[in-house]
Amino acid sequence: MNNNGTLIQKIFWSISGNEVWIIKDCPTAHKYYSRQGLLFVMTFFFAAFCGAFAGEDFGGSAIMTLLIGFIWGLLVYSIDQMMIQTIDKVYVDTISTKSKFLKYIFPRMFLGCLLAMFMSSPLDHYLFSGQIEHQRQKNADKEWMSYQNELNNAMDIEGTKNRQNNNQLSRENLSKLRSKNPTTIAFHDAITNYDIENPKLSQLARIRANSRAEMNQSWNRIPERYDEITNKSVKIIKTSEYETYLTKKRAYTNAITDYVRKEKEVNNYAKIMIEERQKYEKELNEKIQRQDTIIFKLTKKIENDNATVANDVNNKRKFLGEMQGFDTKFMTLLTHPNFGVQFLRWFIFLVFLLIEIIPTWMKIMGKPTEYDVKLDIIRKTRIKEFELIVKQDEQIADIKNRAEIQITKEKENQRQLVELDLHKKILDEILNKYENLSKSILQDWEDNIKLEQKLKYEKCPTSNNFIE
Repeated sequence: MNNNGTLIQKIFWSISGNEVWIIKDCPTAHKYYSRQGLLFVMTFFFAAFCGAFAGEDFGGSAIMTLLIGFIWGLLVYSIDQMMIQTIDKVYVDTISTKSKFLKYIFPRMFLGCLLAMFMSSPLDHYLFSGQIEHQRQKNADKEWMSYQNELNNAMDIEGTKNRQNNNQLSRENLSKLRSKNPTTIAFHDAITNYDIENPKLSQLARIRANSRAEMNQSWNRIPERYDEITNKSVKIIKTSEYETYLTKKRAYTNAITDYVRKEKEVNNYAKIMIEERQKYEKELNEKIQRQDTIIFKLTKKIENDNATVANDVNNKRKFLGEMQGFDTKFMTLLTHPNFGVQFLRWFIFLVFLLIEIIPTWMKIMGKPTEYDVKLDIIRKTRIKEFELIVKQDEQIADIKNRAEIQITKEKENQRQLVELDLHKKILDEILNKYENLSKSILQDWEDNIKLEQKLKYEKCPTSNNFIE
């Protein structure tokens, strides 16, 4: 058997995230890290398997499902490996159990719970798909019915129906009032007087008829004589029978007058009754028409509100029916009321949690391996080498800084010397310029004086001769 390990062992060592070249020289740690690598492989496949179910929840293609599963498996594998690699086994073995738990187990247990939850959830969605769909449908029905009740309450459809029923009842009561008499004082007085005076009209009619009959009888009793001029029979006026006739005629005339007056009075009462009835029916019709208008508007409002509610509820139902994503399934399963479903769900979660926490548990609770000791020695050696390199680099940097300072000083001295030399040359040039300028000024002044003297003597000839 090869003491450096087989090819499969080396693959598992590399998967576990450890240094293969160190493990080769640690025969006692070969199997331990092979099992650790195998456990990482199993974790990767479990995570990839569950991630594929999650990808299927997103409704992607087969390639997308496999890609999401592969990425999810790599992510869980990387996190698990980092959880193990961040534990210093040699250091852990020198501290107390309580500190070990608080420093290493508790944070990794928390992270393991998160990973186990997100690994087990897609598998739960596949295993309990029937229960999830049934409960999701019940929740959706309950939610859209509650939404419908909320819309009805918000639009006050029930209140509108109550108002419609009240107005319909009022309308029916108004219709019943048509068969009743008006309640006005004028109508009441008119019908009362009509009931009193109308029978008197019949009595006056009988009196009128009797008076007419008596008048006619009296007329017939008047004696007659033959008039030769007109060749007709004429009544004799100057008789008691004629006087009786006149009395009966006046009584008949009075009876007619009384009847006509009473008839006008009764007709006036009837007219008032008709006018009050018409006015009453007009007001009643207007009230009924207003009630009909209100009932029509309320009916249209109820129809529109019901249509709005039905449309919104259908949209809500459609929206709820389309909510079949990962989050919906997760919350539906989380709140599922069935104890058996919850028990199996939490059992699967604990299994994944165990798979996630076993590598950390093995790393912390086991004794340091030969690999751990060598890795610690190599790490300390490398740290010392690195510190030495850093120290040397600091010395080199210090020498460079000093050299740069010396060079800077020499450059500064040279710059000062150059500046002094240039300053001296500039001063010499200035002095030469001043000297030449002074000579030029004096020469000009002397020439001007001579010129003035010459002009002065030319103006005076005597002086000129004398001078000559």
